[in-house]
Amino acid sequence: MSLKTVISQVEEIDEAQGDVVFVPQNKVLYVDTFNNDAPSNSEEYELYSPHNIDEVFAHYQPLVKDVEMSSLDDVVLEDFAFHSISDFDEEELISQSSTMSELRSTINTCNNITHLIEHNRALRQLLAKEEDKQALLQIFSAIKRELDEHIK
Repeated sequence: MSLKTVISQVEEIDEAQGDVVFVPQNKVLYVDTFNNDAPSNSEEYELYSPHNIDEVFAHYQPLVKDVEMSSLDDVVLEDFAFHSISDFDEEELISQSSTMSELRSTINTCNNITHLIEHNRALRQLLAKEEDKQALLQIFSAIKRELDEHIK
C-alpha cells in the first residue's frame, strides 16, 4: 500500500510566481500517483513543463493495471486508463469495468423489480399472506430451474 500525505493547512501567498493557481475553498485538491510505476528522475521533470491538465494526461498516459475486482463468481483483474479528469468519475470507472457494469445492471434490475412489487397492489396483497407468498416462491424457483436447464 502506498503512503499518502494529506495537507490540511492553507498558506496565503502575497505575490504568486509562475503558474500558481489557488484552489477555491469549496474544492478539494487531490494529489496521488496515477500509475504503479516508480518515480523517475528529476531531470525529466525539469524538461517537461505542461500548460494544462490535458497535456499532463497526454504526456503520462496514466494506466492502472490488474485491479482486483470481486465479481459474484470470482476475482477478476481489470485495467483502468485515464485520459482526462472526468475518467475518475464513478460512471466512467463503471463503463471501463465489465465486472462493475454487470453488477450495476444486476442492481438496476433488482431495483426495478422492487419498484414494481411495491407499486403493484394485487401482488402486495398476494405477498401479505404467508402461504400465498410460499406458493409464489415455489413458482419462481421452478421457473429458475427451467431457465437454468435451458441455458445449459
